[in-house]
Amino acid sequence: MERSNRQALVVGVSTPGGLGAATARRLASEGFYKALAGRRQDALAALANEIGARTVPCDILYEDSIVAMIGAACTFDLLVNAASTTLGQSILNLRRQQI
Repeated sequence: MERSNRQALVVGVSTPGGLGAATARRLASEGFYKALAGRRQDALAALANEIGARTVPCDILYEDSIVAMIGAACTFDLLVNAASTTLGQSILNLRRQQI
């Protein structure tokens, strides 16, 4: 498919078979240029090779990592946050320090 001018940053694609990876594949089929962010570089690289994306390392538990990700990703039209935690409660009930 021809690449469009639309750019997407998909965060949380380190789990093969997860929601982030499925979202990135769908965006690829829609012609988005993709940047994939996550903790596990091996999984990011494999998916990036599959769908023609670039990778941006990020661990959402660390604010400096998030800032670096945004700087590396440059501009984007769509941000998808598929990152999750294992805290077992709604993110609405968490303090920033817990995320």
